[in-house]
Amino acid sequence: MREPVAGALPKTCSAERGAVWLLPGEALYCGPTLRLDEHTGAASCLAIGIDEPLRVAVGGSVAHHRSVFIPPRLTCQITPTGRLACYFLEPGSPQERACLAVVRPGEGIRTGHRHERELAELAGSLSEPGGLQRWVERATGDAVVRRDERITAAVAMLSAEPDLSAARLAAAVHLSPAHFLRLFKRDTGTTLRRFRLWARMLVAAAHIADGADLTRAAAAAGFASPSHFSSVFHAMFGLAPSRLLAVPLDVHVRQREAPGEPVSGGFAR
Repeated sequence: MREPVAGALPKTCSAERGAVWLLPGEALYCGPTLRLDEHTGAASCLAIGIDEPLRVAVGGSVAHHRSVFIPPRLTCQITPTGRLACYFLEPGSPQERACLAVVRPGEGIRTGHRHERELAELAGSLSEPGGLQRWVERATGDAVVRRDERITAAVAMLSAEPDLSAARLAAAVHLSPAHFLRLFKRDTGTTLRRFRLWARMLVAAAHIADGADLTRAAAAAGFASPSHFSSVFHAMFGLAPSRLLAVPLDVHVRQREAPGEPVSGGFAR
């Protein structure tokens, strides 16, 4: 039996137009199908079929699910009928752990997110004030992620200037480099080097949102060339940026959190 269809999405996240929100360590896409072939990515991904269940193909096995959690580096093909939401997360991050806690246990692809129907419905209000926050809260089971204020400040600085060294970041938050790197890994779930890639993606996305093409955006973000940017993007998300930008798209960048503020999921309130 066909499942109920979610309410109409706003123009910026509809069957014709998509929207993407980026934050260090997290990204959310909502909109029409990207028509992806079999692919794999270095980021984890929670995929939600907004209108109907997703067709999920792994190896020779095919199944249909309303929600799937795809671990990093697992080759699969997700085919939606209608619109979808894809929430990308840095492996090992507190947000990923919170998301895993609300899907069914298992190996490989995991299904049955506890709030899958609500997430499909909430996609219709993503563009409204607080809509993004509500969606991410439910995706992560309303978990509250707390970071050391010094790491929150360092993440904000890195998001604005991806080339900042560990020594400079540590000095800015009054920590030794070794202690800073330990706290950074503890609170973000990943290394500074890996997190720097997310920061570069944010800078590139901000320039694209302002009208830059991929060449100018890649250069502004510190990538060696447009092909380098495309290679890193493809490795992280499992698709080329040109494929994403082939869809009429609104790009939103969230670079900063308020130090000391609890963050649900990771998107600042």
